[in-house]
Amino acid sequence: ELGQALPNLQRALALDEAVYGPKHRTVAVRANNIGRILQEQGDLEGALKYTRRAFEIAEASYDPKHHNVATYASNIGAILKDQHDLEGALRYTRRALEIAEAAHGHQHLSIAIYANNIGQILKEQGDLEGALQYTLQALEIDEGAYGPKHPNVARACNNIGQIMKERGDLRGALKYLRRALEIDETAYGPQHPKVAIRSNNIGLIRWDQGELVEAKKFLLRAVEISRKTYGEDHPLTKTFTANLTAFEKQI
Repeated sequence: ELGQALPNLQRALALDEAVYGPKHRTVAVRANNIGRILQEQGDLEGALKYTRRAFEIAEASYDPKHHNVATYASNIGAILKDQHDLEGALRYTRRALEIAEAAHGHQHLSIAIYANNIGQILKEQGDLEGALQYTLQALEIDEGAYGPKHPNVARACNNIGQIMKERGDLRGALKYLRRALEIDETAYGPQHPKVAIRSNNIGLIRWDQGELVEAKKFLLRAVEISRKTYGEDHPLTKTFTANLTAFEKQI
């Protein structure tokens, strides 16, 4: 319910700015949270503005290896990735990983987040071996910490599936993507946006495998969930709709 979340976070930010001033650590927390909402809504410029503000406050007020600096750096990296600035995204995300490894070692939960994100950036850059290595690391940490049915495990499984698809291993990809979908359906319910993402990805795999009836079912499900959640104009809805349209034109 992003439309309800955003004005409440903006109110919280205004209150904290009035009480603490514009460069307080609490203001950074609020700005970061607003950035995450805006990113979900597809406003990447707005998201970057707020998240950079959080990062700059944290750099000025914490030790440069503080975990909040890592968190905000990682969030900037995620936004830059969405903007297709892969070099910038990798730079910020590697910084987050280096801070976390120095502070916590190699098995901390934050390592899984940053390793997963680096894997996604490397995949976009065409380094599939590096992408798989980092994402498998994330999956191992998350399974050890949360068990086999946690949403973070689903995230890693989905991303491994996407990497395997790029490598041409459709059977392996489908195995991981189905696992991700099952976890997210249980955790969030059948109408959650993450379920839409998993459904879209499975639909594309089944299309490549020539399983057209099942492909359409999954692609259509993704479109319907995204339209209901975000509306017609959201980037995810447009992506899922384009996939379904391309499928229907080809069959």
